[in-house]
Amino acid sequence: MVTTIKEFSIKKSINYLALIFAFFLPLSRGAISIISMTILLLFLFQREKINQIKNEKILIALGIFIIFNLLSLLWVESENLQRAFDFIISYWYLAIIFPLALNLEKPFINRVFIAFLLGISISEIISYGMFFHLWQIPHHNPQYPSPFMHKIDYSILLAFTSLFILIEIFFTKNLKLKILLSIFLSITLIDMLLVGGRTGQLSFFVTIFVLTIFSFKNRIKALLNTTIILIIFITTAYYLIPNFKKKIDETTTNLNRVFEKEDYCTSLGMRIGSWIVAKDIIIKNPLFGVGEEDNMRALPKIIEEKYPKMECLKWFVRFHYHNQYIQILTAIGVVGLLIFLSIFLFLAKISIEDRRVNSIKIALISMMLVAFLTEPVLNKQFTTALFALIVGIIVAQNRIEREK
Repeated sequence: MVTTIKEFSIKKSINYLALIFAFFLPLSRGAISIISMTILLLFLFQREKINQIKNEKILIALGIFIIFNLLSLLWVESENLQRAFDFIISYWYLAIIFPLALNLEKPFINRVFIAFLLGISISEIISYGMFFHLWQIPHHNPQYPSPFMHKIDYSILLAFTSLFILIEIFFTKNLKLKILLSIFLSITLIDMLLVGGRTGQLSFFVTIFVLTIFSFKNRIKALLNTTIILIIFITTAYYLIPNFKKKIDETTTNLNRVFEKEDYCTSLGMRIGSWIVAKDIIIKNPLFGVGEEDNMRALPKIIEEKYPKMECLKWFVRFHYHNQYIQILTAIGVVGLLIFLSIFLFLAKISIEDRRVNSIKIALISMMLVAFLTEPVLNKQFTTALFALIVGIIVAQNRIEREK
């Protein structure tokens, strides 16, 4: 009886902490860390829940991925071990998927989403205030108003928020709520374009097409209508929002400089250049990679030997390759990448009866797989926390439906 009461108390605590975590997710690094650690410490007292991990394939895949990363320290050069460990430990936020997946209750799922929307709303208010010079946040550029994180990370959070609101608009039947959500969507989309993070913008636009394919029976007609709407939206935004126009023009210029002049010394050019250099590491160490940090130390040596035109990459690619797939391939090889992708395969195969949550699942998978092309999203605190929260909700929803 005492054990039952204790388990119930811990479960309730984790549910309420999930609410707080969702609210602070867009607002505070410190809160994310403290609440994550608290949730994990509580989970350690749930022996029965820990034993249930073996029933969830996605949790097993996630655990194997984390363990394999730690094992990769065995083939890291000794002088790079500390930095390699520090990088790998950034995956620890993924661990909160376990307690969330096994503890979240049905009433709390909607509350967690609401808490996240409240947090992102506060962040957007501050963002707009920065843009219109009503206030300033130290160390953050008001030209690209991301108040609490790097603009790339914030653009990903805004992209997910926009997709979530769009899904809510699609499924709700309340006209007044549709109107309110449409206003919220407009505010969020404009903020995403103002912030200037192309990673979030690209993942949003691609995911709109993916959602269209999975949401409508007449896919050809739906895709045609979606294409027309997005062309109108992007064209209008291009001429009305200077930050968005600047980023589009910058992307075009960067690509031209790469392909016409072999000039890799631009934001986009250095990303492309780093992928080219990484190819040499992957070819020589295809199965298990060279380990974290060793993969970063190898880059300047390869540049000196084979790619003198990419000298500028040495300062740009100091901490990570700006691509999640390349980061994993160079560090833990094809084996590591396959384990990583299996997480998304098992996530995609999770059967969800709730069409709204299922659409959120599709949106998250698409958005992340696209965002991985330009940033190691799961080695960054805010975006990893977002991924962990939503995956935890999706697995919890599946668990709840099975327990009916």
